[in-house]
Amino acid sequence: MTSKLLKQAALASVSLCLGLSSGINQAQASAHQTSPEVNVLRKFNANQIKGKINISGYELNPNSIKLLNRSLRRKIQSIKGLNNLATLKSANSEVLELNKGLIIQSKLSYSLKSGACATYKSKLSRAGIQCGSKEDLKSSIASLSRRGSPNYISNTNKRRFAIKNLENSQLEILKETKKARAALEDPEVISTLGAATVKRLKKMSDEDLAVEVLNTADQVIEETVFIPKAESFKNLRKVGTLQGNSLRNITKNLSKQKITKLPKYKIPKKIANPAPVDRSSTKEDIFLTGFTFGKQYEWRKKWTKSVKWCWTGCKRTYYVEPYATFGYGLGLRFPVKANLSFNSDGTRARVTPTFTPINANSRQYRQTGMRQNQVFNGQELVAEMSARAGLKMKLPFVGRKSMSRGYDRDLTDNLPAPFRNGHFTPPSPGRPLPAAAPVFLRDIDLLGGAADYGVAYAKLHPGIKMDLNSNSLQFKLKDNVRNRIYAVSSGQTRDLGIQNNRSSVTLFNPKYNLGFRITPGVQYNIGVDFAVWGKSWRDEIWIPQLSITLPPGGADFSCHANTQCSRTYSFQAS
Repeated sequence: MTSKLLKQAALASVSLCLGLSSGINQAQASAHQTSPEVNVLRKFNANQIKGKINISGYELNPNSIKLLNRSLRRKIQSIKGLNNLATLKSANSEVLELNKGLIIQSKLSYSLKSGACATYKSKLSRAGIQCGSKEDLKSSIASLSRRGSPNYISNTNKRRFAIKNLENSQLEILKETKKARAALEDPEVISTLGAATVKRLKKMSDEDLAVEVLNTADQVIEETVFIPKAESFKNLRKVGTLQGNSLRNITKNLSKQKITKLPKYKIPKKIANPAPVDRSSTKEDIFLTGFTFGKQYEWRKKWTKSVKWCWTGCKRTYYVEPYATFGYGLGLRFPVKANLSFNSDGTRARVTPTFTPINANSRQYRQTGMRQNQVFNGQELVAEMSARAGLKMKLPFVGRKSMSRGYDRDLTDNLPAPFRNGHFTPPSPGRPLPAAAPVFLRDIDLLGGAADYGVAYAKLHPGIKMDLNSNSLQFKLKDNVRNRIYAVSSGQTRDLGIQNNRSSVTLFNPKYNLGFRITPGVQYNIGVDFAVWGKSWRDEIWIPQLSITLPPGGADFSCHANTQCSRTYSFQAS
């Protein structure tokens, strides 16, 4: 494909995310088709990716692509296995590498054969192909008032508006159905459908005939995920203040699984010793390690039905298209209590450090030197979400509609154990935290009820999967008398030099090895109801390319930015 055609293909793909992607907007896309804002670097057929491949800094492999396309792949296999009931028209999945990120998009086009839903609805459902169901106006209206119903509308005025939409939608669908019934007398339609099918259709009521026409319409399902290349802390009030320890500063390239060197903290040659402690005593302080991470991604899915109300003509196209752009930020802070036990008999001095990850309170966070505006009530996990979600549609009577809604949320109150409320004890070496079950925040509807039109409803719920474990926790310990530096683990005793009846040590450079994975996702619950025919779609999608996955063996996290990273102790040896 020529470079020009590649750019046009990219612009067509990016247009699915127009109005969402940072740096890409509709005016630029339409007016500057050669604009450097949108450049295609590479293009792949997703089915041809057989091994690991790095695209825009993200690692893709066949399994992660299958995870994103699992619903589409199941439908394709089902249609191929049910060729007597359905017709597969086209199916493709592509990956586009752009200068600003990557796009994963899939498209499936198919239709069900006449009578398939009426006779084999259960068989199609087991295969993952859902038929629309017959609805009546009375039941459709009742569902709007029934708590627990997916299209429940609590606001009375909005409910009245939705009921009016349902009534008018039913009238329009039945009006179109009269065209379908009249067309059954057309010789061309009889030839196309077959005399037996036409005879069966003529016996149907108007409502049943409408359901048949809608179920056999051409259907197109399109799904697009756009993942920007750069980190983003936009609209993340808390996490944005913690950027000193960005993940990019700790790991070079996660896809290559290499770890950078830890920053070094200089120990002064001349030690300003504090007042010495007794020759057999302990000293305790709090250190803080950690990092912050901010990312955005965009998702949209479109269901289209092209209905030929005259069987061979009179085509009308309806669609629903929910979309969302998510920004999520994480600040993970790992407080470590360092307890130093000193012991001396006058001729020999020793120190034994003990390092314990703790669930610190606000006072202990302040002990580390952290600024007050970064304490956040002593949360070990600061998790925020910024989202803009919307719905586009073209449906009977209501026509074309489009809405969107912005949303900012502190997520820690909704997280499952052991991360609930953002307070938890970080894992000790060899003692991982119990794995948290995947959770969708169903009390958060990113559309906030704004997509309830009666004839259509849409609810989007954010989700997260998370697990943590630790392999080691070490500090550097400097014997200031002997001028020697050791790497020490919890419980490890070191002999110290004595000078003028005193010993002195400096504890610095904490190194906390941590392995973890955090994966964002979204669950959608979409439905249409024409008061004659209705259909719903509910599924979830995880974005494995946006998992924060540390290399095998974990990564080493250093002292948190803007905290005290070295402390000096002196004690009387005799």
